[in-house]
Amino acid sequence: VDKLVAIANDLRKVYPDILPLPIAPRTLMHIMEHVQKYPKDSVVDIFTKTYNPASIVEDPAINSAISRVLQAHDLAGVGQTAQSEAEAAAKAPPAAAPAPVPAPNPTPWDWDHGAEPE
Repeated sequence: VDKLVAIANDLRKVYPDILPLPIAPRTLMHIMEHVQKYPKDSVVDIFTKTYNPASIVEDPAINSAISRVLQAHDLAGVGQTAQSEAEAAAKAPPAAAPAPVPAPNPTPWDWDHGAEPE
């Protein structure tokens, strides 16, 4: 609880310079409730999906600011979700080669320039 409140307070410090909206107490409560109900979920994933001002304004500085604050509180990139996604990618079979692109059919324009229809 204290760590999430500290993260929220740090994010409020960069509002309105970088973040288009501050993190609301209700948003923080939703994050807390989710963490309590699903303790195996990644706190970083929960946080970034619940508080996502980049969905309002597309600016890379927004995600960068949030990542810096999470890293400052030892939360960036940790959690079950990030780990399980990496494990799943390692176990996945290699992707199949893409299908070849078929040759285009000649058009009447091509017929006028030496290509005859088959």
